[in-house]
Amino acid sequence: MKIFSKIWQNHTVGALFLIGALLWIVVGTGVWGEVSKWGGVGYASNYYYSVGVRIAIPASLALFGLTFFAFVIVHNQKKKLRIFLVIVETFLTFSLIILLNSNFPPLLLIIISAQIPYLFRIQWGFICILIASAAFYLILEFYWGRSRVHITTFFCFAFQLSTFLGNHYAKKEIKAKENANLLNRELLATQSLLSETARQNERLRIARDIHDLIGHHLTALSINLEIAEHLSEGKAKKQIEKAHAISSLLLSDVREAVSEIRSREDIDIEASLHLLIDEVPKLNISLDVCQNLKISDARIADIILTSIRESITNSLKHSNASDMNITISTLKDIIKIEIVDNGSGSKKTVFGNGLNGMKERVETLDGSLSVTNDNGFSIIISLPNVAHG
Repeated sequence: MKIFSKIWQNHTVGALFLIGALLWIVVGTGVWGEVSKWGGVGYASNYYYSVGVRIAIPASLALFGLTFFAFVIVHNQKKKLRIFLVIVETFLTFSLIILLNSNFPPLLLIIISAQIPYLFRIQWGFICILIASAAFYLILEFYWGRSRVHITTFFCFAFQLSTFLGNHYAKKEIKAKENANLLNRELLATQSLLSETARQNERLRIARDIHDLIGHHLTALSINLEIAEHLSEGKAKKQIEKAHAISSLLLSDVREAVSEIRSREDIDIEASLHLLIDEVPKLNISLDVCQNLKISDARIADIILTSIRESITNSLKHSNASDMNITISTLKDIIKIEIVDNGSGSKKTVFGNGLNGMKERVETLDGSLSVTNDNGFSIIISLPNVAHG
């Protein structure tokens, strides 16, 4: 059940599986009807086919179904594996076309044409369909000696091409929607971070204004009252002493208020990150942020946000991961960000524009970035928490 739920998470893959399964059942039913009479005992009711052929036909059809199901399961894994599975399907299809002079086995070519968009670009897919149609024509013309072969081949080619183009543009449209959705999340997360930074800057400005203006004036008032206290006598001195005490208390309250404002200057990075990672299509992301994390430098928050955003993009484009774990922890004056997915990318790590950009941004704050791909793909970033250092 878990496998089927995973298949239906991707609408194009779910549609591919449903259409492919229905066509496979249609072909199987038709082939059974042509090789065996309904109600007959096994295949013995049809004398035309030898025992070996009678075994090879259902075996090839069953193996095609298993190979197709395997392709659906690994549709987002290594391309070489997917190509191998489609080659096996193609071999089995043409084996059935050669073994059985029927119009049902060519329907399997439609299933294969629906899988081609997961392997090649549109021009290469078109070439593959042309080659398959040409091979189909040659078998009908020179092996089976059928009449009106060009008409049969044309309809077969048309069905293959329409299926291929339909699936290609459906995948393209869904990909565009996913990219737009991801871009929208990036904008929301960035907007949240900018708003949080703006609030932080405004709090700091207010704290500085209170300290510089009111604080300094109260200090000057307290000093003048203290001088007046030494110069006065009698009842006037008592009133000045009382005013001096009130001014000192007021100055203490101002300092306490400034300290309270400054103590709330930390940026809420977790809220911005949740806007970015929640409900990302095709990727289940978990976020673990330590409770004692305090970030007051907007540059650090920006690097964390952009690094995680770039990691999500890379994971979706290159590693074909289904799960990603993000952990942000702090030790003394170091912030550590670990981003790990279960992707199946290349064993050799190549630093492209995305990883190089991440590394350059991290190094601007004297941080470090390391990458491993032993079990999935892992990025570890260490940043000095300069504001709390």
